[in-house]
Amino acid sequence: MYLRLLVVARLDELMGPYLAPLASHPSVGEVVVLRDAEGPAVPKARYRVPPKRFPGILHHAWTRTSEGIRMAHDRPFDAVVGFTYLPHGWVGDRIARRCGAPLHVHLPGADLMPECHGPMVRRWIVRRLNGCDTVSVTGSDHRARLLEAGFPEDRLFVLPKGIDAARFRPSGEARTYDVAFVGRLHPQKDPVGWLAAFAALRARLPAVRGVMLGDGPLAGAAREARERLGLATCVEMPGFRAAAETFLRRSRILLGTSRYEGLPHTVVEAMACGTPYVGYAPGSVRDAVRDGEDGILVEPSDPARLVEAAASLLSAPGRLSAMAGRAARVVERHHPEAARGVWGAVFARLGLAGSAAP
Repeated sequence: MYLRLLVVARLDELMGPYLAPLASHPSVGEVVVLRDAEGPAVPKARYRVPPKRFPGILHHAWTRTSEGIRMAHDRPFDAVVGFTYLPHGWVGDRIARRCGAPLHVHLPGADLMPECHGPMVRRWIVRRLNGCDTVSVTGSDHRARLLEAGFPEDRLFVLPKGIDAARFRPSGEARTYDVAFVGRLHPQKDPVGWLAAFAALRARLPAVRGVMLGDGPLAGAAREARERLGLATCVEMPGFRAAAETFLRRSRILLGTSRYEGLPHTVVEAMACGTPYVGYAPGSVRDAVRDGEDGILVEPSDPARLVEAAASLLSAPGRLSAMAGRAARVVERHHPEAARGVWGAVFARLGLAGSAAP
């Protein structure tokens, strides 16, 4: 019998890369995704959007929970999967407890970060995670945090990024941008700091061109900074674009100024496009980027060193070309089959023995 799974998530544009390896596992027959809007088309997955009867947290606490319980009573799920604990894993936890299904929670990043939650909330999350059957994280940093907090190692998994190598790959396109930023325009990513670093880089390399891809609460501040720093003619800001790969393939490096992270999809996607990452190394970035081989890592909050690293690489075409070739091999470690293998190990730990789905 193949497996029927309930996924509670938001994930937005990241839904596809997370969901596809799970849904495509040969033991999985159906994935029902409980979220606030329809998502990308993924084989074997369908979306359930409950009516929003209450605002904010009440919607998560009541509407989504009751909808999930109702669906499980109509036709049981073999397991419940939540992406992030707050609020989606918490909703999944309530559904799983009411329906007697095992619970798996994946932590992409924010749940354990002091920049996102205070110490009391993080301790509460860890206690709740101990009640989950299995947990997965994006990399070694979160794994170490959970093990230090006493989470059992045999219930903890590291989930690779399921990068679509057909979509994220080098191409013969001209590299018309020297430097790229791809991400939310949010304090976490520090887009204003990125623009300041770009201005310092341009003082050393006057012909340098850049693109800032994304949208968010600091969009206005970023545009003001671009004008103030005199970058309007050399930094494009096209906003959010779903097809980020078209910009990554046309960029020479991805410049990273994030203050905190798990392991960003953007870093791995850029590398897969043959665009080395040069930037700060918070969270588990070191799991993907091998400093000096397929990218350059800088200690956080050292903009002078960041600019020096970017300038030296952009000024050495041979070194950059060799590094780009090595960066593209990241897909050997982060690909859908690797992610499917981890999901298979999770299913085995949960005692789920589904047969190959039709």
